[in-house]
Amino acid sequence: MPLGVVAEIKLGKMLDANKHTSGRLLPYINNISLRWNDVDTSNLPQMYFNEGELEPYGLREDDVLVCEGGEPGRSAVWDGRLPDLKFQKAIHRVRFRVPFVPKILVLYLEAIADTSAFESLFTGGGIKHLTRETFAKLTIPAMSLIEQQRIADCLSTLDTRIAAESRQLTALKTHKQGLMQQLFPAPEPART
Repeated sequence: MPLGVVAEIKLGKMLDANKHTSGRLLPYINNISLRWNDVDTSNLPQMYFNEGELEPYGLREDDVLVCEGGEPGRSAVWDGRLPDLKFQKAIHRVRFRVPFVPKILVLYLEAIADTSAFESLFTGGGIKHLTRETFAKLTIPAMSLIEQQRIADCLSTLDTRIAAESRQLTALKTHKQGLMQQLFPAPEPART
């Protein structure tokens, strides 16, 4: 089924520092803060939003955020941890109108990210873009809600395990480096 049939897809607000100088100064998600399966909220930029823009550019828990340019398709499910967070024009907000597990869209985009079929949706010569119109035509897998939840749970468990193993690998490398420094101290500089 085409994504645009089952979900509302909206691009965020265009940043224009000269034009937007009043309203509420609020943080927003940009391309840099959106990662695969994560939204980095540690250093968010801000821009002004007037009253009429608060809802249209607002985020709710379980909205899917998708990069429009740069690395089109990079996405994450918003967890709602910041109540007044907005989103910039470089980001699509996908809000499902039917029962759907949002994580499935992120997993699907991650699975097809480097395929020629997905890249055929992009526009632009140098910097690739995923327009709202072509994104809405993307056919997403049709499956029951129960099956969606099972798949999302299984793959999320694997993501958690991969992250834990990566942290353990980093700790082991650090430990090895420390041992090597103890066993093989740096030589004294040569005296002339």
